[in-house]
Amino acid sequence: MLWILCFILLSVFAGAQKKTLSVSSGTWSNIYKIDSQEVSKKYFKTYMSSNDAALKTFKGGNNNKIVGDILTGIGAGLIGFNIGKLMSGGEKNYTVGGIGLGIFVLGLPISSKGNRKIEKSVQMFNNYVEPDNELNTEGKANNKKNFSEATTNAYEAAISLHNSGLVVRVATQSNKIKYLKKTLANPSISNKEKSNLRKKLNETITENKKFFDILYSGFKTHYHSSSVYFVPDSLYKVFLQGRRDVCLNEHNEVDQSIAGPKEDYFLMLSGNSIEQLLLVNKDGHRIDKPFPYKKSVFLPAFKKLGNRQKYVHDQIIWFDEKLKELKTIYR
Repeated sequence: MLWILCFILLSVFAGAQKKTLSVSSGTWSNIYKIDSQEVSKKYFKTYMSSNDAALKTFKGGNNNKIVGDILTGIGAGLIGFNIGKLMSGGEKNYTVGGIGLGIFVLGLPISSKGNRKIEKSVQMFNNYVEPDNELNTEGKANNKKNFSEATTNAYEAAISLHNSGLVVRVATQSNKIKYLKKTLANPSISNKEKSNLRKKLNETITENKKFFDILYSGFKTHYHSSSVYFVPDSLYKVFLQGRRDVCLNEHNEVDQSIAGPKEDYFLMLSGNSIEQLLLVNKDGHRIDKPFPYKKSVFLPAFKKLGNRQKYVHDQIIWFDEKLKELKTIYR
């Protein structure tokens, strides 16, 4: 019995140990690891946020490294351009190469300084000894007290979302459809006008169905952080009034057999376009970082035109990954 008790105590002690961070140089960028498991730089920073001093040092080093890498990249490019021109028999002119060499040499110490700061921040985090855990009112160790308030709030929001559910408010262009139907019912309009109106109405309904299919397939395939409920914006007002039988099924039809979320839930709204997704609380308020609010996309209009489904699905994948990362920071 004694050895079993010792084993249990050792297991509990081992599970409570703080994870070790490490950074190493990769081919194109640094490789970030937590207990030998490779993670993204954003997650690495989120986990490090339990130590404000270490995080501040890391951010300073990261900024130095970015500037240094940009300078060395520009310098190397100018040197390569000059060498290529000389090898192709061009006119000898070492000015460009000389400028490139100067920029390259300038960038090296800045990048090196950044790496040293990053290494120092990792040492600061790994060598930090946490004070004894305080007990909360339930007699449980308060393991979250060393994280920043914003990180703690984001973690708690991610857990709350997991336990309650996500309501996706689906754009339906209901006002446009109502207007078209009302105008079609007017007996004074010509047959040509009716034909054009019917065409617009059918196109609008078809467009709604296409976008819903993109949303539904994206969440079904790529989102696993909570249950998901689709509510048309035309019925969202009655949803707020307490109706929970207004959710859409996979056919984009209101299905009263689907029991919506109870009192607590989070919202996925449309942003500047119906394809841009925003994650907020049920009151429509944004939660501070590192809780995911929206995915930053370079030239979103072109991405949307190029592949609308991929543009939407990439956002859903991003939300799911960020929520997963948040839910593991206290393990």
